[in-house]
Amino acid sequence: MEPKKGRAQSCLLEEEGRVCLPPTGDFPLCAAHAQEIDRRHAVRLAENARRDFMERDEEAFVLSRRDGSVYALNAVAALIFRRLADGRSLSEILQETASAFEGPSPGECLKDAVEFLDRLQEVGLVTRDHGE
Repeated sequence: MEPKKGRAQSCLLEEEGRVCLPPTGDFPLCAAHAQEIDRRHAVRLAENARRDFMERDEEAFVLSRRDGSVYALNAVAALIFRRLADGRSLSEILQETASAFEGPSPGECLKDAVEFLDRLQEVGLVTRDHGE
């Protein structure tokens, strides 16, 4: 896939009557909203999750020891998982995915990433660092 071109002009989470500073990267989040997203969606990989993540050629899989299920990950999910293992925040991961992949709108990307984190938590592969 080709990188996206151009920078966002306004923050995705800018509210009517409140102006955000312009985003500085490829994903349309101002610094304040990026910090808020990182705080609300901070996760830590389970101890065994790194061992249970496998990549082979273009495919990626992760095992949930909680129920023995194996989950196939698409390219974006695999990138998110690798970056979580590297200790990256959600806003950093969103910036990287925005520059690496063409695809859904930024709002959909954020929603999908949060849902992926929720699913990883449900199957015991991550724990939340902070509450929402």
